[in-house]
Amino acid sequence: MAIITISRQIGSFGNEIAKKATDRLNYSLMDINSINEMVSEYSSDFSKEMIALADENRPGFFDRFFYQQSVYSNLISALIYDAASKDNIIVVGRGGQFLLRNQPSVIHIRIIAPFELRVSRVKDRQKLKPELAEDMVRKIDRQRADFIRYLFQANISEPEWYDMIINTGKFDVESTTDILVNKARMLDKTGEDTINSFKILALQKRVEATLQKEMPDSNHIKVKADIDGTVTMSGYIATDVEKNEASKHAESIQGVNKIENLIQVAYFPVTTWP
Repeated sequence: MAIITISRQIGSFGNEIAKKATDRLNYSLMDINSINEMVSEYSSDFSKEMIALADENRPGFFDRFFYQQSVYSNLISALIYDAASKDNIIVVGRGGQFLLRNQPSVIHIRIIAPFELRVSRVKDRQKLKPELAEDMVRKIDRQRADFIRYLFQANISEPEWYDMIINTGKFDVESTTDILVNKARMLDKTGEDTINSFKILALQKRVEATLQKEMPDSNHIKVKADIDGTVTMSGYIATDVEKNEASKHAESIQGVNKIENLIQVAYFPVTTWP
């Protein structure tokens, strides 16, 4: 089996289709519930970032001002790479189509429907007045587009990011689920090398997200991870205290077995001599 990413418009039945395909394939489902479980095991408190990731909405102005975009992008990267390393999974939203781009064992699906139909579905399900349902659909469409633009500098609607776009105005939930299940079964099984690369990336991004969350001045630290759990940190930082602090934060992260701290202590700005 392999990996499926699903990008979906509100009112397209994308979540329902993802759940049905997960059950039929006996896959795991990466949605907001599983993300919350994964983050709860992290050593740092990412509850603020999870508000944005839960709603697929970019942070508010003050959060964008005081918190680095890289904390958000590295956190979601860690979560998706970690999920992908377990294989046989469906990733719903959160930019999986961008992070797992060009992987042979991954298929990227976009589920859409006509605007009026989506409004009607939201109205019926939420028992809203038509104008409120329309406002909700427009708002969530805009939020998800802004979320992807903020994290990946990409347009969520561009067809180039997807292997298949399915319109549930033409195909019902069962038919769309059939398509996904059949396509997944045609893909080659994810290779061991690919699985290991996902594990390495997940560990690297966990360390990077933690350092940037706990140490705002760690922008110039570079992180490299190996499959055996060795993490090598290089680059530079202002003080010996911060260098040692970086090691402590890295050591607290699940999956880290050894630290190679090659960080140089240097005053800012660093002058590069000719």
